[in-house]
Amino acid sequence: MNNGNKKVLWISPYAPYDKITHAGGKVENYYVKNLNRAENIELHLISCAVSQEICKLDLEQYKISHTLCITDKSTLYWILKKIFNLESTINPFNRNGRLLQNWMEYLLKKAIADYAEKKGDPDIVVLQWTACVFLTEYVKAKFPASKVVGIEEDVTFQAYGRKVGNLSGISKFTKRMEYNIIKKKELRMLKQVDLVWTYTEKDRQLLTDNGIRESKIDVFVSYYEDYSEVKYTGEDNYLVYYGNMGRKENYGAVLWMIREILPKLPDSDIKLVVIGANPAKELLDEVSDRVEIVGYVDSPEQYFAQATCMVIPLLEGAGIKVKILEAMSAGVPVLTNEIGIEGIPAVDGKEYLLCKDAEDYVKAIMKLIKRKELRESISKAEKNFMRNHFDRQKSLQKVIDIFSRMTFC
Repeated sequence: MNNGNKKVLWISPYAPYDKITHAGGKVENYYVKNLNRAENIELHLISCAVSQEICKLDLEQYKISHTLCITDKSTLYWILKKIFNLESTINPFNRNGRLLQNWMEYLLKKAIADYAEKKGDPDIVVLQWTACVFLTEYVKAKFPASKVVGIEEDVTFQAYGRKVGNLSGISKFTKRMEYNIIKKKELRMLKQVDLVWTYTEKDRQLLTDNGIRESKIDVFVSYYEDYSEVKYTGEDNYLVYYGNMGRKENYGAVLWMIREILPKLPDSDIKLVVIGANPAKELLDEVSDRVEIVGYVDSPEQYFAQATCMVIPLLEGAGIKVKILEAMSAGVPVLTNEIGIEGIPAVDGKEYLLCKDAEDYVKAIMKLIKRKELRESISKAEKNFMRNHFDRQKSLQKVIDIFSRMTFC
């Protein structure tokens, strides 16, 4: 060990970079790059990427020591990947609940073994996302002297349980099998790590209720883009939805809005503007005078400033919703349900509006359109709420302190 520095091995299935579009990747990018800058931490990243991402990666630019597994770097790799992943793609009884694909597991384990042979035990191993938490036993066998941290972006078995409730027939059967396998393994692995890293008190309580020792669970702030400088006006009569539009929970929510909310609005001039990368074909088919699909934008600030509100009627998913944090930081009144707001301790009627069905959304939208003072009140309260509850820098310093002092329970 040089100069008392702590060696941190960070393992994740998806390599971080500045322009990454999904929320989990943004969180990883924030913590990895800032930890790498810390004076007393030596970080090495083991991660995966596909060949199309290589031009976007900036690990060398930020001088991050890394081992990168390109999962499809040649035709042979592509063929091997298909063969390796066949079982983990079609088998509902797969040991990882089809959450961690066999090819990625093989590549990550190989990289971990190479690190162990060349560099020995790190002080801390961080396993990012539940897929990598599933490697806990392998990691502990390779690095018996290391402390292991498991990052739960959300509690995965909860998200899968919600998916089961929205399915029927054979799909429901197979998803229930995955749910059972994932829940059992997720909890078993988390019982073995030294620190469970979550992003909400709700997830801490859920894990405690399922047998994880509360004293080894800590809550950190999820990274979000801070749009607090946005001057919200809400002067244009349009609704906005913001998120990665290739994800089913996002485009499914938008499709529900188009079918259940827009037709019920008494003012036919009210539009829905959908912002986010990779819009699914089902969304593109819905483009009309009342539905605009913007796609990826460098910044949603101009849309946040003028929209009446952000409407997030999620039907599935788990964990904290970064898109809601970002909208609240900009002061855009947020309308969402219990799934959308979970983990965010905001007050209904003050810092957001809770809606349970299409009629609730319609009433809330029309109320905001007609009452400028309500829009302004919620906008101001949201910005104050974000300042008081989601301090990214303070959370980062807490991670650095824990890692530097090795203060694990």
